[in-house]
Amino acid sequence: MQSSKVNMKKLSTIGIIISFLIMLVGIIEFFVYGVNNSIILILMSFAALISSLNMRAEKDRPIMRFAIGFFIVLALFSQAILIHNQYFAMVGFLAFIIFLVDYVKQSKHM
Repeated sequence: MQSSKVNMKKLSTIGIIISFLIMLVGIIEFFVYGVNNSIILILMSFAALISSLNMRAEKDRPIMRFAIGFFIVLALFSQAILIHNQYFAMVGFLAFIIFLVDYVKQSKHM
């Protein structure tokens, strides 16, 4: 049987490249077509970029996990504003509370 150990450095490099490419697509779409929904794509690619950088770190950093959650919550709130749907705002608020509690809990253990 072969070992199924994952090389996190290689996987995070692939994640960084893909998140930059998706961010570039979102920026081009925003400036060329003027689509406001591309802002959400850019915010989610920032979350993926920080997640990939966190995978490269030697130890887990709670502030990076909070930054990932912050960009996800910011994308949810922008979606709520763009489509005028309060349910996205409620989900964003709940996600913010979850990421905030996780940050406080993890920072106490450090």
